[in-house]
Amino acid sequence: MISLELCEISLVFREIKTVVFTTTPQMHCEASENKIKSNLRFEKGIKSIETSVPNQTVTVKYNADKTTIPFF
Repeated sequence: MISLELCEISLVFREIKTVVFTTTPQMHCEASENKIKSNLRFEKGIKSIETSVPNQTVTVKYNADKTTIPFF
């Protein structure tokens, strides 16, 4: 005899948002990118950080349930 149990799975849907910042002063090298990333890395709710020196932008994906803009 095979016994199967029904389990209820509950998922928490998190609201992941994306925001794009322009940098002032301008990022001009890898050290600038790393400083921005290191300052944001430990902020609660941050999921990813992408920087673009040519576009002078920082794109941040974050959990809106855990943090709000501005991050810094």
